[in-house]
Formats: sequence, C-alpha cells, structure tokens
Amino acid sequence: MRNEKIELKIIDLPSKISEQQERIHKDLISQLEKLMSSYEFILNAGVIRIGVALVYNKNLSINNPIIYDKKISLSIVGFPKNISEKQDIKNSVFRADLDFLLKNYKILPDNGIEKLSVLLYYNRTWDEIKLLEVNDDKNEEGLAFFAPTVPKFRSEQVVINEDLKEEIQRALILLKKKSLIYEDWGFNQIDPEPKAIINFYGPPGTGKTMTAHAIASELECQILALNYADIESKFVGDAPKNLVRAFETASKDKALLFFDEADSFLGKRIINVSSSSDQAVNSLRSQMLILLENFEGIVVFATNLITNYDRAFESRIFKHIKFELPDADNRTKIILQTIPQKVPFENGDSLSEEQVSSLVELSDGFSGREIKNAILDALTHAVADSRHYVHFSDFKEAFERLKATQEKLKNDYAKDTTSVKSNERKQALEAKIKQQLDEQNQGKKDNMENSQVNFLRSLLDLACYAALSDGVFHKEEQDVIQKTAKAFEIEYEMSDDLSRLTPLEELYININTKDEKTKAVDFVFHIIVSNGHCTPEEQDFMRKLCKNLCIGDDEFVSQIVSGMIDYAEKGREWNYIKSLIT
Repeated sequence: MRNEKIELKIIDLPSKISEQQERIHKDLISQLEKLMSSYEFILNAGVIRIGVALVYNKNLSINNPIIYDKKISLSIVGFPKNISEKQDIKNSVFRADLDFLLKNYKILPDNGIEKLSVLLYYNRTWDEIKLLEVNDDKNEEGLAFFAPTVPKFRSEQVVINEDLKEEIQRALILLKKKSLIYEDWGFNQIDPEPKAIINFYGPPGTGKTMTAHAIASELECQILALNYADIESKFVGDAPKNLVRAFETASKDKALLFFDEADSFLGKRIINVSSSSDQAVNSLRSQMLILLENFEGIVVFATNLITNYDRAFESRIFKHIKFELPDADNRTKIILQTIPQKVPFENGDSLSEEQVSSLVELSDGFSGREIKNAILDALTHAVADSRHYVHFSDFKEAFERLKATQEKLKNDYAKDTTSVKSNERKQALEAKIKQQLDEQNQGKKDNMENSQVNFLRSLLDLACYAALSDGVFHKEEQDVIQKTAKAFEIEYEMSDDLSRLTPLEELYININTKDEKTKAVDFVFHIIVSNGHCTPEEQDFMRKLCKNLCIGDDEFVSQIVSGMIDYAEKGREWNYIKSLIT
C-alpha cells in the first residue's frame, strides 16, 4: 500500500495455492487494504504509523499471540502506552474490524497455506520490526484481547422480586450519587474511593447475569463479561496478567466489569502449596485482591457457590444480594414475557388466564432460565410435528417433561452414592485446571528446551556465515565450530554451502534477547579471530551483525571491531571486548 503512514507486507506467500484459497485470500487482502486505508490518524495522538505483516508457513518467535484457531494468530508490536482517548476509540474500532476479518478467514486443507501469522505494529517500519527483539517488546495488547460490549438486557426485561429490585436500586444510588456522598458530604475523608463492588449469589438461572447487563444499561455504560475460562484458557499460566489486562480495559472504556462463576476467582487460597499450579491459583486470587483495592470502576460478581468465597474478598464487597427462585407472580410474568407475541396459536388467541395459571403451578421450583427452556422446547415440538401453530398442550407437556426430568435427576442423585455434589464438582474442576496447568508448565519447560536448541543451532549457522564472509573456510574456524557443537551436545552438520544454512534474516529474528545477542557477538568474535587474522570482509560482517541485532551505536561497534583486530593481531584479551558488550 502506498501511504507514508500505512504499510502492508506480504511475507513468503506460497506460489502454489488452490484456486478457491486464492479467491478467499484475495478477498482478505482487499478488505485489509480497505480497512487500513480507512484508519484515521489524529495529530499528536500517539499513533504515527501503522503496519500489518502477513507471514506464511513460518514459526515466529513472538510472545503471547492472540490465537483465532490453530492456524491463524495475531501479535501486536509496539502499541503506544500514551495515546489520546479519541485515537484509542479509532484504534479499538480498527482492532475490532481486524479481528472480524481474521476470525472469518478460512485456511482450507491441502491448499498451500499451512498457517498464517499476522503482525500488527505501530510507529515502526517492517525493517525495524525484523531487527527488534519482539519477544521482549511488552506491548500492552500482547496478552489477551478483551472488548466490552453493549448490554444485552434492560431493567424492564428482568423479572425479579420487588424487594430484590429495591435492594439493587439502593446499591445503585451509591454509583449515581457518588459525588454528593463522597465529595459534598465529605465521606472521601473516611474512604478515598467508593468500592462499587456488588455480589449476586443464589441458584442458577435466577437472573444474575441479566441483572448485571440491566445495571450497565441503566448506568449507560458497556459491560465486560468474563468467566474463569476467558482469563485462564487463552494463555494458561498468564492468568494474573490477563486479569490485569481485563481491569485496565474496563477502566479505559469505563465499562462495568462482570465476573460469572466468581467463586473461581474469589475462592479460598491454597494453604499447602505443593505445585506450580497451586501457586498460579494463589497468584490469580492475590492479584484480584490488589486490583479490587485500586479499581475505581464498577464490578459485579455472580456465583452459585458463595460458601466457597475467601473472607478476604467478602469484606471488600459493598453489597451481597441474594437471588431466589421466582414466586408465582414472577413466574406468571416470565411466562407471559417469554412467549413471543408472534407465536401463532391454532385458534388465533393467546393463552387464557386459566392456562397460564396451570403453567405457573406446574413451574413451581423452576428458575427463570428453566421456564425459558421449557417454552423453547414447546415451540420446537410444534415445529417437529410439522405444524405452523401451537397448542396450549405443547407448553403443558413441555413443562411436565421438565418437571419429570428434575424429579428423575433428584432421585438419581439420591440413589447414586458416587454422584458428586455441586461443591465437590467445583473442586474436581479446580483439580482438572491444576492438572492442565501442570501439563502446560511441563510443556513450557519442553518448549524452553527446544527453544534453547534452536538458538544454539542458529548460533552455529551464524558462525558459518562469519567464517565464510572472507570467502575461505579456515581449518581453525571449522575446529571451533565443531568443538562448540560437541560442547552443546547437539548434532550439527557444518557446511560451506550457504544455501543449506538458515537465511541470515531469519537468524536475526531468532536471536531475540540481550543475553542471546551477547552470546552471538561473543561467538562470532571467536570464530573470526581463531585463525589469527581479521579481514576487512570479516570486520564488515561484525558491523552488520551488530547493526541487525541492534547492539550499540556506531562508536560502540567501532570499539568491538577494533578490539577484534587487536585480539587477532596482538593477542589482546577478549575479556576487554566482552565487558563492552555486557
């Protein structure tokens, strides 16, 4: 794309791809170009330029990619920390549209494209990205991407008992009249900031989630709804960081933060820590305590198992509000509200009062969600019978089926001594999560070992390039490489054929951290001086290596090269040069 502020790079698109995949891919490129051209840069707002790189069939060494499926991922590099609110809104819309494109892009089987890695980078060019240690670039969106949404429900859609409504409204007064209570009446001298934290607890299906959305609607804000899986499963082991990201997103967008299945976050911390997974669970809960203490926004928790809460969390919650199963009056409202007006009845009329009363009686003990499911079941049965209308009997039989199912489950639980109670099921789930964490940690350890081997191979390839930079592969240089491979305890086939080595540009990307760069310069230094000579070509290779790895300025690099010449010609100690790098 030709725009001084926009850059779209296509890296190694396979030459042979199926016609169908090519059509899909051309559409992606077209939509990407259109999307990037529409991005609005605001003067002095933090974003100077923006680029997207599509990288095909390569394993990129990038931290915390956002995974759309096993074959498509996105990483963000260099997202500015200081960005204006208006530019941030523009960028959020851009990110949402980009996410939509990537989620809908299809990689077809056996089509030539095996994977697609997308790099989104800010305020840099692609050449800079290739040379930067992107692994250490802690961009703020490099963990998990959370996006608040418009609330799904309004207050008038939620059917709950009147006393519960009043209790919720009293809790909302603090949020609506914060300035009066804290500033005008001076309560900020007692408590610097109001803790706008509300906890909903009670049986499942009683309206806790709907009420959280309704509160966001009443406060005219968005809602960021999360559960344990949203925080943990994106990048297992990084849950505390993802939790911080969620709070930061809610704070930035002034969104209500809603945690479902909150006992997973607010549960009792593990006393006898026996594994890294135990430590991870405790870290997550400790992080939640810290974030709640400092968060100035609105948080709503919802749980079916309040007895699992740690007492440390209970004292930080402003209001605990209990949700009950709906009484007869509320079941009546839910039934009438849940049957759509468009539903056609055989005689053209809706349900009579007597019929509704019958359903209300049948639904005694049902939650609002169960009533909704029973009504959906009734409509489904009517369609299954190839009818374009419904009978009262459809609803009656659906309610009776649900009633019978509940009774059967109740009896089965009573008979089955091996059945797990709800609290035990939660413990079993936590045990499973811990097991997954242990397996993931082992996987991380294995990945680290594989990463180390890959780095060492990259180092040896780089040494071959250095040795051959003057056109001659000296015996002394070969000896150093062979001895180093043996010391590394890895199999390595040394070659003077550059086409058999990893491309230099890829080696620069693989060498990421400061420690790896130091080792690379150290090793290349030894290779070049091993035969007692330091040719101009070898000096140029060292200069290019330092530049491509972003090691020091020109004066610094000159010191490295001078030291290399001194070592080769005068036997000067390498420790002097090594001290310059470290």
